[in-house]
Order: sequence, then C-alpha cells, then structure tokens
Amino acid sequence: RRASPTWLVMGFLACAGYTLIGAGPPAAVFIEFVVSSPFILLVSLASAFFWVTVLLAISMVWQVGSTIAFGLGGKYYTLPSLVPLVCFLCCEELLRPLVHKFSTKAVSVLDKRAVQLRHPKLTYLEKLRIQLGIGAGQGIAHSCLFFLNTVATSYRGTYYSQRCSQMPYFLVAAISSSTVFIVLSFAMVVTGIVFGLDASSSSSSLSGHTIKGLCLKLVPFGMHAICTLISLLNLINGGCVASSVANVLVTIGAVVLTGKLALSPQVRTYQHLQ
Repeated sequence: RRASPTWLVMGFLACAGYTLIGAGPPAAVFIEFVVSSPFILLVSLASAFFWVTVLLAISMVWQVGSTIAFGLGGKYYTLPSLVPLVCFLCCEELLRPLVHKFSTKAVSVLDKRAVQLRHPKLTYLEKLRIQLGIGAGQGIAHSCLFFLNTVATSYRGTYYSQRCSQMPYFLVAAISSSTVFIVLSFAMVVTGIVFGLDASSSSSSLSGHTIKGLCLKLVPFGMHAICTLISLLNLINGGCVASSVANVLVTIGAVVLTGKLALSPQVRTYQHLQ
C-alpha cells in the first residue's frame, strides 16, 4: 500500500523531532566543547571506538553465556532486563578508573612535552575538556547502539508499546538517549576531578584519604547507576512518563553537580598548586 503525502510529511516531522530531542543537547555539548579543539575531537573519537568495542564485547559474552545457560536448563530469563543492565553497568564502572589513569598519564606526557618546547602547560579547564571529550565518546557509543538504530525507523509511523500508551516509544528512547549522553559525559569530568584529588595532601577535606573523599569517588558510579535504574521504570505499566521526567531532572542535576564540583574553592586551590 502506497503511503499518502500527508503521512510521509508527518513521518518526516516526527523523525526530525525525535532526532532533535535525542541528538540536540548532545550535539550542542559536542560542538561547543569537543569539535572546537581538533585534539579533543580525536580523543573523543578514540574514546567512542573504545567504548563501542567494550559494549559489543560484553554483549557477545552475555549472549553466549545466556545461550549456554538456557541450553542447560538455566532460568536466566527470570530477570530479563535487570541482569544485562547491571552487567553492563559494573563492567563499564570497573574500566572507569583504568581509563582515568591512562588519560592522566597522557596529560602528564603532554605537560612534559610542553615544558620541553617552552609552551604553557594545559590549564585546569583544558584538562576538564579532555575528560569531557572522553565522556562524550562513551555517550556517543551508547547513543549509536541504543538510539540511532531505532529512531531511523520512526519516519514510518508512531509506535506505542503495550506498557506505555501515553508516549510514543521513539520519544521515550530519544529522551533516554540524550540523558545517557549528558550523564556519561559529565560523569567522566567528575571522575577527573575526584580521582585527581588523590595526589593532594591528606589534610584536604576532599582528599581520597578522607571519608568525604571516598564518597566523592562513588559519585560517577552513582550518576551512571541512577541513569540505569531509571530505565527500569519503562518495564512498569505507564512508567515511561515517570522515567522521562526523571531523565530530564537527572540531566539537569548532572550538569549542576559537575559545575559545583569543578568550581569548588577547594578543588580550584588544589589545581592551582599543581
């Protein structure tokens, strides 16, 4: 059956709207803080390639393991969505300190090279932008795998799931994708801040040697975990509305929290002493 021009126009407008919601805020962050620097752009693309590889590897391991368990009569389907999400979350968070350690060494090499060439060292804001570029790469990896493959078909019509008839499925996916990108991007910035305080003196209230410092180290994990738990609301009848509202609030909270930590007098004082 041939689609009428009206349906084609409505499908195009819907697809454009979903794309702007899902890719608009990430594109604004990416263009403002990443694309403006060729070096940070390369760092972000390398990060995206790394995280895509990690996600695909975890997916393959999970698929093989679940297939074997099902063949042996296992009951891994009792928690069909929770277990894979927790697996992805834990694997990514275990890699976060390693990524930060590698990026810290790379920045240190750049600083030494700058001294040899009699160029100024990287400033505090430039180091934060590098961390943001790494986080943006992780956000791009999630968006490409979990959002772009669904929004590409939205021009064909509006789809409503049985568990959420209040909102189109593509709109829920777009809001979720935008939130994941923003949260993961700024979570890496927070990682650079709180993990970078380990080198400070033990007398600092934000140092990793204090209880407050240890709690701050869990902030990036908490940001990622909250984002993951919110997605589980979509499994409840009518939960997509609550998850969409929660995603918007989490996005705002992530930006505010990152700004508060980055502009903290104690953090700025420590960075000035480096």
